[in-house]
Amino acid sequence: MGKLAIVTGTGRGIGYGIAIRMAGAGYDIVGTYRSSAAGAGEVQEKIRAMGRKCDLYPCDISKMGDIESFWKSFGEEHGRVDVLINNAGVTRGAPFLEMTEEIWDTVNLTDWKGTYFMAQHGARLMVKAGVKGVIINISSNHMTGCWPNSTAYSGAKAAVSKFGTNAAMELAKYGIRVVTIAPGYTINRSGGEMTPEIKERMATTGSKIPIHRFGTPDEVGGACVFLAGDDAGYITGATLFMDGGALLPNLPSFREW
Repeated sequence: MGKLAIVTGTGRGIGYGIAIRMAGAGYDIVGTYRSSAAGAGEVQEKIRAMGRKCDLYPCDISKMGDIESFWKSFGEEHGRVDVLINNAGVTRGAPFLEMTEEIWDTVNLTDWKGTYFMAQHGARLMVKAGVKGVIINISSNHMTGCWPNSTAYSGAKAAVSKFGTNAAMELAKYGIRVVTIAPGYTINRSGGEMTPEIKERMATTGSKIPIHRFGTPDEVGGACVFLAGDDAGYITGATLFMDGGALLPNLPSFREW
């Protein structure tokens, strides 16, 4: 029986890249999307052209009803999951003194609460089916680094990583591993979406990163393939930073980059 991976937020950016790389590694894919139906459809076409299965489900993970509906349908149609990759998320910001409950809820209901309960449902199904699976949560280097207007977003991402350590401890007895990836600046657009303004920002910001560029969704996907595989079988409760060294420079030397 082939292995199956769920990737949330497959319609664009990092989720798009993860789904393609996981399919290339031999996984059948179930993808979720909220507003990027067209992008999710492109992913499905590419994966099926690779000879792998790919099913899509609309799911807004900020809503518990959507999460429960997804897992009910998934359980009836598939019955087991080997890898769950919680990628879906939103980025919203405001200065701390101007933060609103609406922005805070938008970020935390998706990035934190949604990730938590998607992982819970996935783990329950793994335990029920006796699957020694892997849960990969996508966080951000904001969990450690400090950028302006990010009190809600960085707090949510820090929560995701800390949650992963505790979940890894509790799920180890079932043979389930939980790991976190914390990307930094990552190219989330391609082709016609690469406006001159976006290219300029990538050039100016990228020049300040020690590796002098943004990361790619494909690279994050490659990390998921590794972490989901047997070669990473002794890794659990860990967070992998993928930010080109963006967190490394201290303030006096930052200008040198």
